[in-house]
Amino acid sequence: MGVSGPDPFDVDPRRRARADDPETSHDAADLDRRTHSRRTLEAIAAVGPCTSEEAARAAGLTHAQAWRRIPELIEAGLVRVHVDEAGEIVRRRQSSGSDGRLYELEDGTPADRPLRLFEL
Repeated sequence: MGVSGPDPFDVDPRRRARADDPETSHDAADLDRRTHSRRTLEAIAAVGPCTSEEAARAAGLTHAQAWRRIPELIEAGLVRVHVDEAGEIVRRRQSSGSDGRLYELEDGTPADRPLRLFEL
Protein backbone atom coordinates (compact mmCIF):
# COMPACT_ATOMS: atom_id res chain seq x y z
CA MET A 1 0.00 0.00 0.00
CA GLY A 2 1.55 3.29 -1.10
CA VAL A 3 1.21 6.74 0.30
CA SER A 4 -0.27 9.42 -1.90
CA GLY A 5 1.43 12.77 -1.81
CA PRO A 6 4.96 13.73 -0.88
CA ASP A 7 6.90 11.89 1.77
CA PRO A 8 6.81 14.07 4.92
CA PHE A 9 10.33 12.93 5.71
CA ASP A 10 11.76 13.88 2.32
CA VAL A 11 12.81 17.34 3.50
CA ASP A 12 16.32 18.66 3.22
CA PRO A 13 17.71 18.28 6.77
CA ARG A 14 19.95 21.30 6.19
CA ARG A 15 16.82 23.45 6.63
CA ARG A 16 16.67 22.22 10.24
CA ALA A 17 20.18 23.39 11.12
CA ARG A 18 22.31 26.41 10.26
CA ALA A 19 24.27 26.26 7.02
CA ASP A 20 27.60 26.51 8.85
CA ASP A 21 26.76 23.79 11.40
CA PRO A 22 28.75 20.55 11.19
CA GLU A 23 27.20 17.64 9.29
CA THR A 24 26.44 15.90 12.60
CA SER A 25 24.05 18.75 13.47
CA HIS A 26 22.21 18.24 10.19
CA ASP A 27 22.00 14.50 10.85
CA ALA A 28 20.62 15.12 14.34
CA ALA A 29 18.04 17.59 13.02
CA ASP A 30 16.84 15.06 10.45
CA LEU A 31 16.61 12.30 13.07
CA ASP A 32 14.62 14.58 15.42
CA ARG A 33 12.21 15.51 12.62
CA ARG A 34 11.62 11.88 11.67
CA THR A 35 11.21 10.79 15.28
CA HIS A 36 8.83 13.65 16.11
CA SER A 37 6.76 13.02 12.99
CA ARG A 38 6.43 9.32 13.76
CA ARG A 39 5.55 9.92 17.41
CA THR A 40 2.99 12.62 16.51
CA LEU A 41 1.34 10.33 13.95
CA GLU A 42 1.25 7.43 16.40
CA ALA A 43 -0.31 9.68 19.06
CA ILE A 44 -3.05 10.86 16.71
CA ALA A 45 -3.71 7.23 15.78
CA ALA A 46 -3.93 6.23 19.45
CA VAL A 47 -5.91 9.19 20.82
CA GLY A 48 -8.25 9.83 17.91
CA PRO A 49 -9.42 13.31 17.03
CA CYS A 50 -7.19 15.56 19.14
CA THR A 51 -5.52 18.95 19.19
CA SER A 52 -1.83 19.28 18.48
CA GLU A 53 -1.37 19.93 22.20
CA GLU A 54 -3.12 16.66 23.09
CA ALA A 55 -1.10 14.78 20.46
CA ALA A 56 2.10 16.25 21.91
CA ARG A 57 1.14 15.17 25.42
CA ALA A 58 0.33 11.62 24.24
CA ALA A 59 3.60 11.46 22.27
CA GLY A 60 5.76 12.84 25.07
CA LEU A 61 6.75 15.87 22.97
CA THR A 62 6.46 19.59 23.48
CA HIS A 63 3.51 21.28 21.83
CA ALA A 64 5.84 22.98 19.33
CA GLN A 65 7.52 19.71 18.38
CA ALA A 66 4.20 18.08 17.48
CA TRP A 67 2.60 21.20 16.00
CA ARG A 68 5.46 21.61 13.51
CA ARG A 69 5.02 18.06 12.20
CA ILE A 70 1.26 18.15 11.58
CA PRO A 71 1.39 20.11 8.27
CA GLU A 72 3.84 17.54 6.89
CA LEU A 73 1.56 14.70 7.95
CA ILE A 74 -1.43 16.42 6.33
CA GLU A 75 0.51 17.01 3.12
CA ALA A 76 1.47 13.32 3.04
CA GLY A 77 -2.20 12.34 3.25
CA LEU A 78 -1.88 10.65 6.63
CA VAL A 79 -3.71 13.17 8.84
CA ARG A 80 -6.56 15.59 8.23
CA VAL A 81 -8.43 18.30 10.10
CA HIS A 82 -11.48 16.84 11.84
CA VAL A 83 -14.81 18.26 10.64
CA ASP A 84 -18.36 17.74 11.90
CA GLU A 85 -21.37 16.53 9.89
CA ALA A 86 -21.95 20.06 8.58
CA GLY A 87 -18.36 20.25 7.30
CA GLU A 88 -17.28 22.72 9.99
CA ILE A 89 -13.82 22.46 11.52
CA VAL A 90 -14.05 21.09 15.06
CA ARG A 91 -12.03 22.92 17.72
CA ARG A 92 -11.30 22.31 21.39
CA ARG A 93 -10.01 24.68 24.07
CA GLN A 94 -6.31 24.23 24.80
CA SER A 95 -4.38 25.07 27.95
CA SER A 96 -3.32 28.41 26.42
CA GLY A 97 -6.98 29.40 26.19
CA SER A 98 -7.00 29.29 22.40
CA ASP A 99 -9.23 26.93 20.45
CA GLY A 100 -7.14 24.33 18.66
CA ARG A 101 -8.22 22.36 15.62
CA LEU A 102 -8.75 18.65 16.03
CA TYR A 103 -6.73 16.27 13.85
CA GLU A 104 -7.45 12.66 12.94
CA LEU A 105 -6.05 9.95 10.72
CA GLU A 106 -7.03 10.20 7.09
CA ASP A 107 -9.59 7.60 5.96
CA GLY A 108 -7.97 4.31 5.12
CA THR A 109 -4.91 4.90 7.30
CA PRO A 110 -4.73 1.79 9.50
CA ALA A 111 -3.46 2.35 13.01
CA ASP A 112 -0.32 0.27 12.34
CA ARG A 113 0.54 2.11 9.13
CA PRO A 114 2.66 4.80 10.81
CA LEU A 115 5.05 2.19 12.17
CA ARG A 116 5.43 0.37 8.86
CA LEU A 117 6.01 3.53 6.84
CA PHE A 118 8.29 5.50 9.04
CA GLU A 119 10.62 3.15 10.81
CA LEU A 120 14.06 4.67 11.12
